[in-house]
Order: sequence, then C-alpha cells, then structure tokens
Amino acid sequence: MKKDLYNPFIKFYFDNKTCFLTGEVLTKPSTYPVFPEWIVNEFGLKGQPFKMLDESYKTYEQITISCSPEVKKLLDQLDSEISNAFHKGFDEVKSLDKTRLFQWISKWVYGIIFNEIQGGIKQQALANEPVNFS
Repeated sequence: MKKDLYNPFIKFYFDNKTCFLTGEVLTKPSTYPVFPEWIVNEFGLKGQPFKMLDESYKTYEQITISCSPEVKKLLDQLDSEISNAFHKGFDEVKSLDKTRLFQWISKWVYGIIFNEIQGGIKQQALANEPVNFS
C-alpha cells in the first residue's frame, strides 16, 4: 500500500505535537536533535550560538525536531551509519550510498527550516497576525 507523502505546508503543522516527517500526531511528544551529538561534540559546537532568521539565537543542541518513536529509530540508524563512516575516514564516507548521505544532510536542512518556520509562526502570533508565508 502506497502512503501519501506528508506535506506540513498544507495546514502549517510545525508544532512539537506532530512528527516532522510523517505528520503523525504524537501522544507523547519527543524531540530529536537536528545536529547529531557526535558532530556537536567533535567540532566544539556545544553551547555555540546559531543565529536564526528572526535575529534570535539558539545553540546547536537546541535545534530539534519532533518525531515519532519509529522515525527516531530510523534517524538513530542513519546517524550511526554516517558517524561510523566519518570516523573510518574519507574513503568510507566516499563509499556511502548517495541517497543515505542526502537523507542525512536533508534532515539538517529541513530541521533548520522547520525551526525557522516555528519562529515565524510565533512572531506572527505575538503580533496577532494570521500565519502568512509566501
């Protein structure tokens, strides 16, 4: 059975009660780091500022996405696979499946965008404006 792809832009579900990837409503919301812990630790990013578009700052470890337990398990596997390759060296990274590497990098990009949109929604709510993104 083919599943439809989840599109959060239809109803702007960019909250922490919905899985960022599947759209599943989370009964017990949990977050997942956009930047893997090994990257944050290895490159000295813990506590370092990441400037958001609204001029606010988060630390690298504060940039998270909400996800279901099933998605968390898949992301853990993906992060582990990429981490193992990076720790073995360039040739191992070069031999990674290009789709897997793309998925890993896409989680970063989409995770940052997800957080930026959350910030935009909060700003518009504070100004008593409806959600309006072009």
